[in-house]
Amino acid sequence: MEFKLKVSTFNWGNYKSIVTATSDYKKFDDMLRMIIACTANQREQLTHYLDSCFKQGQLVYRLHVANSALMTCLMFERSGYQVHFIDGAKGGYALAAKPLKEQLKRKAVNWKSFNNIYKIRQQTEAKNGDRSIHS
Repeated sequence: MEFKLKVSTFNWGNYKSIVTATSDYKKFDDMLRMIIACTANQREQLTHYLDSCFKQGQLVYRLHVANSALMTCLMFERSGYQVHFIDGAKGGYALAAKPLKEQLKRKAVNWKSFNNIYKIRQQTEAKNGDRSIHS
């Protein structure tokens, strides 16, 4: 790739741009999944930011840290239609998903409890003639 060699009809100099253009980057199930290459300091800053967003109730997240990544290629044509799936090594998305699912489960239980308490409070206030909602 570095020397932009052409083998038969394929130009390896263009392959990095082909991989970039055909890598899976889509968002499914209202979740964003991504691989980020960064330094330990950058990861610490990102984790601090995500923690603060989590504490504010803006998101739920989990990380899996690996020192390498895996790329699986599904190629229909050598220089045409192809898709590349990228994941962190040593478990990647699967290892991040396990604690994320637990976190989401706890959040759902908390949300259900909040809704139940809110409904009881509304019913109590309606019985007492106080229809205003207090926080």
